[in-house]
Amino acid sequence: MDIFFLPSIKESDFVVIFGCGKYGKTIYNYLQKTGRSKNILCFADNRINHKKKYKNKKILCPDLAKKICKRSLWIISSPQNASEMYKQLCEMRIKESDIILPTEEEIRLMYKNIHKFWYEESKHFMYEYGYQINFYFMQKWLKSIFYGIYHDIFFQNKEILHGIKNQYKYNVSICAIFLNEAPYMKEWIEFHRMIGIEHFYLYNNMSTDGYKSVLEKYIDEGIVTLIDWDVPHGQISAYKDCVKRFLVESRWIGFIDLDEFVVPRENKIYDFLKRYNNRCGSVLIYWKTYGSSKRKKRDLDGLVIEDFKKCWPKLGDLGKCFYNTGYPMSTEDKNGKGFYHICWTKKRNKDIPPINVFGKFSLPGGLQRASKEPAAIQINHYLIKSYEEYLKKMAQPDATFENNSRTNITFSYFDRRATGTDNLIERYLPELKERLK
Repeated sequence: MDIFFLPSIKESDFVVIFGCGKYGKTIYNYLQKTGRSKNILCFADNRINHKKKYKNKKILCPDLAKKICKRSLWIISSPQNASEMYKQLCEMRIKESDIILPTEEEIRLMYKNIHKFWYEESKHFMYEYGYQINFYFMQKWLKSIFYGIYHDIFFQNKEILHGIKNQYKYNVSICAIFLNEAPYMKEWIEFHRMIGIEHFYLYNNMSTDGYKSVLEKYIDEGIVTLIDWDVPHGQISAYKDCVKRFLVESRWIGFIDLDEFVVPRENKIYDFLKRYNNRCGSVLIYWKTYGSSKRKKRDLDGLVIEDFKKCWPKLGDLGKCFYNTGYPMSTEDKNGKGFYHICWTKKRNKDIPPINVFGKFSLPGGLQRASKEPAAIQINHYLIKSYEEYLKKMAQPDATFENNSRTNITFSYFDRRATGTDNLIERYLPELKERLK
């Protein structure tokens, strides 16, 4: 395992873990798994019976721990009580340079790294974190297998005519919400026009950059429909609005972001989707996640798809869906909340999950069902780009969640896994450059 968290602890350092609750034990177990438990001298805790031990490490009162464990680093184990614990250590005259405070996210990821997980690299997918093996996981996994077989038998090979009889204006469109994405818009729009996207429903989420000058031409030509969407964290509500307003215009609507590029292995995107016109309500296309390619900063006039080469070796277990508007969208809360990742629809009055790019019904909660053949289509996800660009994203509100999930830890996590290369998108570069002239 990579020693990724708590990097300031060297082999020669001695450590006292301040707090022996669940977070303190998580830190101990993580250090033990990374071969650094010998660095730990003891626990210090104000509340616990000091005659106790945890895994042969004594639990002492803080004053006694300081007296015995001289020249040691102190790890504050509770982010919630960090200010009080930090103040106590300062009153004990522990040097500021000897105090380490992991974030709550670091502790959470440590926890995920110390438990036994379903292998992170499966035959077809590389999971972001893996699944902890327990009764709950096995129950969901077996249920997903059973449901997949059930849907295959009763729905996969049964052709159902569209619920909406309509002559569509567009075969394939994209719906996206954006905030200050002007430098990336032209490349993103021209690339997707090249693979067969006919129209774009773009929701402006309170942007303050020069997006209007980029989009003006496309709006005049009828390629882009621009909607001002002044709703904080309004991604899901924007998608639902798009379905409600533009359902009758487009046969398929894809819900993707401006850092995602849909890449067919052959031909155009509708050549892939049309086989499912009368068979399913949505298709799930998996992510190929890209890192920073060791770029701290870059010229924004450069192309995203050309500047970033390093990616995760395999597909991710998540992606985005293209929705077949001929089928009603599921209104069930349990299936409808995150519909841009797993878009549930109705067929014969039953909720049906999406079919994935391998033609298998794909349910959350278990290993995704795949094929030995390569995916016919994928989504290149340029999640972090250069570090400078990532910092700008960190400073902005998140499109979906109140708390922005982008942190330095997240950047490093996704970047260090980008050890592979994927050249599928490069065949589009010559034509794209011509279009951008």
